[in-house]
Amino acid sequence: MIFVRDPLAPHGAVSEPITVELLDSNSQRFSLDDVDVLPVPNFGFSQVVFRLPSGLASGECTIRVVAVAGTKFSNTSIIRIAGP
Repeated sequence: MIFVRDPLAPHGAVSEPITVELLDSNSQRFSLDDVDVLPVPNFGFSQVVFRLPSGLASGECTIRVVAVAGTKFSNTSIIRIAGP
């Protein structure tokens, strides 16, 4: 689960479908369309819930949220994936 705010979630609600893009430590790209977006009342952002894909390499993973229309996107962040 991650949280997004402007420009993707103006006033706490994502108005268009989004995709979560991941780049793992082996430079393998994943585009996750099956995400659940829920506004967080009184905080001006939304919660984005997604399932990590099978085959994701352990180590640092770059993540970004993109509006399906491709006109809006979040900053790029790094998360760490623990090994087996």
